[in-house]
Amino acid sequence: MALHPKGIITVNVDKFHETFLNNNGYAWTIHDPINGEESETIGILSRLAERPFLIKAHGTIGKKIVRKIGVPLQKHLTLQVASNNCRTAKNRIGKAINVDRAARLEERFGIISLEMKATEIPLLLEKAASIPGSRLIKLIDECISCDIGIRKRAYLDVQLLGTVGKRIAMNYIYEKVVGKLRTIGSRRCRSREIHDLSELTYSLGSIGLREPSDIRRLADMLLDITENTRECEIVAHALWALFSIAGYVDGGRLKGLRLSGYLKNLFEHRDFKAPKERCSKYLDALIARVDAEEVS
Repeated sequence: MALHPKGIITVNVDKFHETFLNNNGYAWTIHDPINGEESETIGILSRLAERPFLIKAHGTIGKKIVRKIGVPLQKHLTLQVASNNCRTAKNRIGKAINVDRAARLEERFGIISLEMKATEIPLLLEKAASIPGSRLIKLIDECISCDIGIRKRAYLDVQLLGTVGKRIAMNYIYEKVVGKLRTIGSRRCRSREIHDLSELTYSLGSIGLREPSDIRRLADMLLDITENTRECEIVAHALWALFSIAGYVDGGRLKGLRLSGYLKNLFEHRDFKAPKERCSKYLDALIARVDAEEVS
């Protein structure tokens, strides 16, 4: 559940999932397409995006569900519990069938089969809820590409991530930016460093978080970045990103930043073409926006 799935499709015939959901306060749609009415099944499928769902497939997943879940072709993962290693004819045949089925699943539906021991599965899920994988890291690297077309595509792909994916991306980008700023220390950033850090900061504002706690965390992250760099372009992107989440920004922290005169003393990098006062104007506008949000 830490992965915030959009839904669960299970072949189990018991009520384990329903019991867990009900006892822990999850308001999920629960449906049994085998024993339910056809019209009810169609209605459930048409509303999958509205709230999390549990579908009791009871041994098979009907064609209507597979079209809904597997199209357009995209990457999914199925976990298979590894069988014992006894070298019997039955095990060899079973292994060959599983290999063939895995190949067909990946070719037809983009479903990758991962075979592992049952005891390893909880650890895998725990890591998946907090650690970025290679595909996500590659996507974030594309957010700082010099090719604007690649960057725009990457921003859109980040917005398509689920709740947990967005959270992991946010934390990874933040650590990447702040870690680099700490490494740079008091020296001036080079042109390439400014480009990368400002684009990463910009991408933070493009994630499109849904959970209020994540949005509040993002607001604090962007203020951290603002307070830890002397480069106008990075600050400008951080302040821009804060506009879309003004209702979650600490107004007192913003006003303290203005009173300190920190932004007015920023050094202007030679490659930053905007007027010197741009960041100060952004800050004043953001403070006014935050004040207006508090009043409303």
